[in-house]
Amino acid sequence: MEQPSVLVAPSRQQRAHGGHDSDIRVSPMTRLLPLDIIYDLIPLLGLSDLLTFMSTCKAFRERGAKHLVSRSFPVRDVDSFELFMASFGDRMYQHIEHFNYLPRSDEVVTAERLSSILSQATRLESLELQFYPEPRGLANERNGLHGVLSSVPSLRRLHLWLTGTEFLSPTERAILQNLNSGLRTLRLSFIRHCDPLQSLPGALLDGLKHLHFQRAVFDSLENPLVKLESLTIEDATMHTRTLITSFPGIQYLRLPRTDSEDTERRRRGSFESELDIMHRLNSRTQELGSSWPSLRYLSGSLTSLYRHAVTAPTQTLHIDTAIVNPLDMELLRVVLKDTRPTCLSITLSYRYVSSMFEPLMSVQSHLKRLDLRVLWCPPETHKDEKRAARELVVSVYGMLARLSLTAVRLDIVKEIERSQSEDKALDTYAIALRLVQRVPTLRDVLVRYQTSEMESTRMRYWSIAEPGDHETMSEMESSVGDEIFGADLPGAGWGA
Repeated sequence: MEQPSVLVAPSRQQRAHGGHDSDIRVSPMTRLLPLDIIYDLIPLLGLSDLLTFMSTCKAFRERGAKHLVSRSFPVRDVDSFELFMASFGDRMYQHIEHFNYLPRSDEVVTAERLSSILSQATRLESLELQFYPEPRGLANERNGLHGVLSSVPSLRRLHLWLTGTEFLSPTERAILQNLNSGLRTLRLSFIRHCDPLQSLPGALLDGLKHLHFQRAVFDSLENPLVKLESLTIEDATMHTRTLITSFPGIQYLRLPRTDSEDTERRRRGSFESELDIMHRLNSRTQELGSSWPSLRYLSGSLTSLYRHAVTAPTQTLHIDTAIVNPLDMELLRVVLKDTRPTCLSITLSYRYVSSMFEPLMSVQSHLKRLDLRVLWCPPETHKDEKRAARELVVSVYGMLARLSLTAVRLDIVKEIERSQSEDKALDTYAIALRLVQRVPTLRDVLVRYQTSEMESTRMRYWSIAEPGDHETMSEMESSVGDEIFGADLPGAGWGA
């Protein structure tokens, strides 16, 4: 019987040549591994390991090297990557659509090395450079980096990591000023807060569709970006009015949770005072003019959404932090009142299911689709677990029965896995059936009840031909149901 595959640490000589020497033993395991698992392993493999997979894995043989290089996976070693590509011929570079460079700490990064790859990738659409050159002592090389980036005419999406200062360094400014005007998606991640918009060329800004900033600050733009469709702002405290006047036509706005929020939450008293001040300020400034009439999708942490006080009706509101305490519930009431969403996606602790009723009723005339994820921590004793589970589901029924929803996605996830006997009253079909019976307006139901020994934990989807009639329920692929809740999401990549 063959032994399972083993990864062996490469010798110094092997590392010098960019890979291992047959570190993976060929076995049935390597031949049958699915592509998704192999893609996760690729950044950890040496050159010889990767070639072994290519020659022995059934999935690779069926899809081929072209399928591999057209995907996005981190390249850690340029030498190994070039040797790997050379083993299939120079034309293989033409199939590179995404290049994600995440160099090792000892990797020597130069503009010439990048240029040797990118100049051959004639179909390259997206590029990520995941390194800060200046902290690695590469400031001089950055003078040539702007020439490399501007020489790829097919590039549409770019993600750069920059150091950032109050006014940007000359080399960083040169990189930004020479970016290709054909870009449609731009993501800039800075170590320190800075204003990048003053250094970006007007032709580039005018054509951008998706913009993502991490640690950026700026004042209202004299020339608003009217074509921009989606905006993501991370770790920034700029006024909402600045965003409205600078980006008047955006359809997608993301305000993700930042590391500073965790620090602010520890000093709860001053944190609440600051939140209230920012909320009132942003609310008043929006009253001076109209808000975003084009806004379709709004997402972010609860504190960011409350702080920015976006008072605009939205099609979809996604809250990416869980409701786990009374303060969260207070903020939620205000955010729902301000945004009046048609589709709401939210995660909450099982302790606050009953408390959700009042906030949801405040927007019941608008709300049609609910994506509800409940985090359930079962009681300590097995005897009480089933009763608690039933009470939880019943409370969900009671909350939803008063709403005129057309679609529900219910995901009940146990925080602690426990062994328990199967309870037919709590399987996904039973839950979906009760929802259809209790909420007569439903047309679509997605349910996942994740436990250790009950039926499959995959999401299951039912379509109801005649709302209110459970006999017209028909199960379909869950991906069909996911489209109902994902229809408003942009496909820009990187969450841009």
